[in-house]
Amino acid sequence: MCAQGCSADIRTQFVREFEAGADCPRLFELRNDARRGASDTLQEEMNTQLRSVQCFSRTSHRVAAGPSNTASFTVQEYRMYRELISTPSAVPEAEALESIGRKHGVAPTTVHDAAEIVMQALSRNHWFASADAEIRHAADWTGEKQ
Repeated sequence: MCAQGCSADIRTQFVREFEAGADCPRLFELRNDARRGASDTLQEEMNTQLRSVQCFSRTSHRVAAGPSNTASFTVQEYRMYRELISTPSAVPEAEALESIGRKHGVAPTTVHDAAEIVMQALSRNHWFASADAEIRHAADWTGEKQ
């Protein structure tokens, strides 16, 4: 039987492996292990995530619909995007682009283009989330946080 905090541990492990691209057999193994101590709500969340990547059984083949490292933006592009959208609205866009460009050693147009690339990828793939969740979709993400 699970001790206190087991649901959080199960969820953390499932999410970590789901986002790392674990295959359907592994995800089903984690989900089935969760039945011993996870809440009904947690089990339903896991089932929803399984369905989102077409894991309907242990023999299913995962599709690339879920989080994966196949995005078309880099960590640096994501950071520039995040800084731009976090700029107070009182700051003119040209000034924000210039400031962010200086910080990253690129032209303001590069900052603008990077923000467009990231925004399109996040939108196209329905990846809008917290900054720490979004950055995981960068092609060169290696575990760092936003």
